[in-house]
Amino acid sequence: YLAERVAAVSAEVPRTSFELLEAPDPATGLCRFLADHEDAVIAMSTHGRSGLDDHPLGSVAQGVLLESPRAMLFVRPTR
Repeated sequence: YLAERVAAVSAEVPRTSFELLEAPDPATGLCRFLADHEDAVIAMSTHGRSGLDDHPLGSVAQGVLLESPRAMLFVRPTR
């Protein structure tokens, strides 16, 4: 699945790559990845479904935001 997604965007983003992460939870895995790869950039899409109705971020996005020392880009999909 990941290889298909990378192939789909590689024409527009030539240096696209992927790495399968293993961690106790997604936010921890993403933050560990950022700590190990100083040149990495992560942009996340978030639905915010797991929190309160008026909370803009989901639990994974919020976990990364709170734990990561880096600037983050969050995009909320249009409905």
